[in-house]
Amino acid sequence: MKSINEDRLFRKLPYFFDKPSNVFIELAQNASRAEATMLDIRLRDSVLTAWDNGEGCDNPQAIFILAESDWDSAVESAQNPAGWGLFFLICISNEVTFQSNFGTITVDCGKYLGSAPYRESILDNIDVDGKTEGFFLRAVLKKEIVRNIMQNVNSSLRYFPLDISVNGKSLKKESLRDGACRGRDHVIETVFEGNDVYIAVGSHFPECAQALKSRMTVVWYGIPIECSAYNTCVYVDVRKGSILTPVLPYRTTIKEDEKLEMFYRFVRDKVAAYCIGYLNDPEETDEFKTLNIMEAMGCIAAQNEMDMLKRFYVHVDEPHYPVESWNSSSKSKRIVHVNESSPVNEIVSSITVKGLEDRNGQKADRHVEDVHSLVLPEGIIKAVSLTRKHPSWLKVIDREYPLEIICEGKLARENYTWSKAGRISCGDKEISILAIVGGWSDAEIFYTKDPGDIHDIATGIFDGFLYCDDSECDSYDTQRESFDKEIDRDLMHVTGSYSKYDLLKGLDLAGVDISKITSIQIRKGKMHIKLRNKVSKTVKLAA
Repeated sequence: MKSINEDRLFRKLPYFFDKPSNVFIELAQNASRAEATMLDIRLRDSVLTAWDNGEGCDNPQAIFILAESDWDSAVESAQNPAGWGLFFLICISNEVTFQSNFGTITVDCGKYLGSAPYRESILDNIDVDGKTEGFFLRAVLKKEIVRNIMQNVNSSLRYFPLDISVNGKSLKKESLRDGACRGRDHVIETVFEGNDVYIAVGSHFPECAQALKSRMTVVWYGIPIECSAYNTCVYVDVRKGSILTPVLPYRTTIKEDEKLEMFYRFVRDKVAAYCIGYLNDPEETDEFKTLNIMEAMGCIAAQNEMDMLKRFYVHVDEPHYPVESWNSSSKSKRIVHVNESSPVNEIVSSITVKGLEDRNGQKADRHVEDVHSLVLPEGIIKAVSLTRKHPSWLKVIDREYPLEIICEGKLARENYTWSKAGRISCGDKEISILAIVGGWSDAEIFYTKDPGDIHDIATGIFDGFLYCDDSECDSYDTQRESFDKEIDRDLMHVTGSYSKYDLLKGLDLAGVDISKITSIQIRKGKMHIKLRNKVSKTVKLAA
């Protein structure tokens, strides 16, 4: 019984290769393995040629036997060749000519993939007199391949240790180190089993090997295996041994195995040691950089490592000033040193409203059960919380504050309920304005001085309780505009002061500049308007 359906495999082989441009990686990889120092690639019309000055090929069977390899033991053990490379070229070409130490041979690619007898007799076509130094090939590419095949040639070959020219122009090489260090504050340069490793330390550092894989760029003997296009934090330049396992045959990703686990432990240990040294150095005072290192430490550190730190951070939030994260002053981090007093977590423990009249006109105290419906001005209450991982010495003390509102005068009911207060206190803190919100049209506003102070907490009310983030609803700006108009209308009723623009904006239709109006009289169907600078205008009124 056959263990492989050879005919079917060769017919399906063209579907195994997704990006034709990856053929250049195969050419550069073979040249590098053959210890070449230069590789010349040219494409004109539909004809691709490539030549390298390596040791060449003595055994042509390695070209034509799938999964065959004729590399020496050092290449075999370190790079684990798949033996698929030049089949890539055959699958995207109509005809390919190979020339090296063995001579010259031309292959009809369609016949090779579709005819077993042709494959079996392919080596009979070798011209042993057509030898050349190094390795040369000429491929007549399929028409549909030519258009995009050169698209990624520069980025694919930029790390190979060869002098590569493409259509006569030298290819610019790139340094993995430069890419790792560009724009980074904290980069660890180290070596793992003889291979250069660059670790960019920062917040949200991977907490496990699987997470590291998605944020790692590996250059595998010149092949860029870019597992992460963004937020890369570890760069590995593999030129010695086999410290990771690329997945065959195309090496576009890294296998999750014991080698990846071992490499992650190495990286984690390096990051932990770096973070401890940085955070315990009193000369490092840049707060932004320090917080980045602390966040990285919070991702990877063991408790004994956390306990070595002389400073760490706590989260500081304002639970009763609920605005979105773009308001950086409402959500922040505070650095705490080991010998400092413990930070205080402030809690509104209760809300009592005194002196508010009930339906019968009787004054009574009322206790608000839902403390979370409270909106206070920014800076009144600071909630402090610990991170999931933190040093054992870092503690937070809870302190409770009862909130008391002492009302005076009658309340006003408009869109919202407005109540003048003689005093609003939260423990020892005096407050000029607050809101208790139940919904879009259900909010109580309490103020001690000017109801216009509502603008100090309007964003908190809207962002925290009223904005509807639903694709079927109006936009944020539209909803906020509607809310602001309701607040402005309420303020005019509560204060008894009305905006001239709101009252007279209809006069725009008559071409009257509202800002210049000094008086208006209406008699006998006409409106007589006096403006500044002794200008007047008469507007006829419709019946």
